Amino acid sequence: FQNLVLDIGVDAEMLAPIDTGRLKQSVGADVDGDTGYIEATAPYALYVEEGHRVAYRGSDGEVHYTGTVVPPQSFLKAALYRAR
Repeated sequence: FQNLVLDIGVDAEMLAPIDTGRLKQSVGADVDGDTGYIEATAPYALYVEEGHRVAYRGSDGEVHYTGTVVPPQSFLKAALYRAR
């Protein structure tokens, strides 16, 4: 089980999209008893994994959405569902 969890962590790190390398470096895997954890701790990891809308805060202080959607770049799910 531990090897499986660590393999998924390695795959997630390999599949993480690279711009600065921070996301890739934030990927980790650990096993605690019979529970495995694979995580990406970069603050924006969820937005990369799930995709997001593009917005900005205007001079009026309000959030304005541009209508642009950045599609998901799934690396955690892709690593998890990879054939083993």
